[in-house]
Amino acid sequence: MDRQRKWAGWLVLALILVITAVALGVTYAATRDPIAQQSELRNQEALLALFPEAGANGFASLGGTAYEVTANGQTVGYVSIQTQQGYAGPVEVTVGLEAGGAVRGIAVGGSDFQETEGLGAKAKDPAFTDQFAGKTPPLALGTDIQAISGATVTSQAVVDAVNAAAVSVGK
Repeated sequence: MDRQRKWAGWLVLALILVITAVALGVTYAATRDPIAQQSELRNQEALLALFPEAGANGFASLGGTAYEVTANGQTVGYVSIQTQQGYAGPVEVTVGLEAGGAVRGIAVGGSDFQETEGLGAKAKDPAFTDQFAGKTPPLALGTDIQAISGATVTSQAVVDAVNAAAVSVGK
C-alpha cells in the first residue's frame, strides 16, 4: 500500500509538471510576436524622435541595431542603439549621429533600465542628455561630458555607449 501511494504521488507530481510546461509553452508562443512588435514599435519611435524628417521609411538597417538615415534620397545621419552596463543594470542608449559624425541627440533608457532614482536615473533627463548634442565622438567623461553627481558609473556607461555607437556606424 505504501508503494502504491508513493507512485501515485510521483505520478501526480509528473502530471503537474507536464501541464505547467505545456501552459508555459503555449503562453510563450502566444506572446512572442506581440512582444517583438512592441519592441520594434519602441525602436521606431526612438528613431523618429531623433530624425523626424526621415519618416517611417527613412531608416535602412546596417546590421544589428545600426541604421542609415535618409531623407529626400540623401543620407542625413545614422542611428545606433547600444547597451552598456550601468550601476544597477543595462543602460540602453539610442544615439543619433549627423552624416558628419556629430551627435544629433541621444535617448537613454531601455526596457531593463534600473538605475537608482534620483541618481543614475537622471541619465534620462535633458540636463544630462543635451550635453551630447553637437559633439563629435570619441567623448570623455569629465572633459567633454559632465557626470551626474553620485552617478559616475551610469554617466560613464552612457558615454561609452555613445562612443560605441559612433564606431558601429563608422564615424
